Amino acid sequence: MTSSLYNGNLSEEETYAARIQYSMAAKDFEERLAKHLLTKRYKELNNQFGIMAESIWTKVAKYDNSTQWNQTPKRDNTSLWRTLGTADATVPGAVGVNRESLEEVVKSGNIRERAALLFHGSIPQKDPDDPGFYIIPFQELAGTDIPQPEALKNERSDGRIAVKPPLPKGFLASDVRPALSEAEKRMTAHGETLPWIPGSGRMHYQMRSDFQKKSELTGGLVATGSSGTSYWLMRQAHHMKENWGADLDLGKVRLALVATMVQNQHHTYHETMRGVDLALKEIDPDRSKYPNMIYDNSFERHRYLWPLGQEELRKDVAYNNMFPDEHAMQRVPHQAVPLSTADAARLSPISPAAAKTAEAATDATSPTTGLPHSPNKPKPRSL
Repeated sequence: MTSSLYNGNLSEEETYAARIQYSMAAKDFEERLAKHLLTKRYKELNNQFGIMAESIWTKVAKYDNSTQWNQTPKRDNTSLWRTLGTADATVPGAVGVNRESLEEVVKSGNIRERAALLFHGSIPQKDPDDPGFYIIPFQELAGTDIPQPEALKNERSDGRIAVKPPLPKGFLASDVRPALSEAEKRMTAHGETLPWIPGSGRMHYQMRSDFQKKSELTGGLVATGSSGTSYWLMRQAHHMKENWGADLDLGKVRLALVATMVQNQHHTYHETMRGVDLALKEIDPDRSKYPNMIYDNSFERHRYLWPLGQEELRKDVAYNNMFPDEHAMQRVPHQAVPLSTADAARLSPISPAAAKTAEAATDATSPTTGLPHSPNKPKPRSL
């Protein structure tokens, strides 16, 4: 039995059972993946964010007293480095806007703190000395039209709404990994229940949205939509690597984004990988430079996360050494082949015609199943 969730021979009841099981197994896998990355791979991933944080800090220091920056609209005449931090205690990884605290994050901060700093430094405005790079942080652009890919604009215009009021997610200090730093403890008043409100507590997508429907077709879990932060940070990482000589590994940068986005409940694996993939489509249009980083937007998505191999993912992450699609197919063990595109489309709120269009819009299609897949990936393993 091949291990994709597609085939065409399942009853409606079997298809529902398999898809529900897949969603549950996918959520569990993604949480286990984040934990794995933040333990077994922590040092190398935190180092990638450290290189990026130091690069941005160096830029900020260079322009901190520049007259041009001080004339930026809505500039409050404070030092530019302050905008790399936040005094909002509801933001995971926040350490305040004290220069010493922010510099400590750059030098030796944990991956959560560095992710927060990079987020505030990732929202784009062109650097006058380097037109290919964006430097002015989020607060500098308050009230302005932030550039973003058309795909993100279109997606967010359909069914993405704010959660009112924003909802804390009940993070506990004793459960957080890596452990809270002293700066984070001060921000959260040394409490056990943290005030953090992640992206999933601030935004969500309505079930009627096109993004929800298309994601359901391929099993992608939805929380807050494709990650704009992951898009911009991958763009910046590539620019730092190619133009500044930063010692960055884009595959590891992607792993760091997946780990922090999923653990901090800002985005799902699917949403983070989509954000990164949007950046890579612009960086590498013919997908020849980073072929191993093409996102496999299918029920087999969790198998292909270069530079991790399937053996590591199966052995060290997957529950009972089985990927989510394999857990799903346990619900229909009599089937010789898995759930088909036709079954998925029939049970989705999207029409069969729209389902066909959605598949045609993917990077490539499997010649044997019609399932969107990464063209460089090996043949699916048999059970």
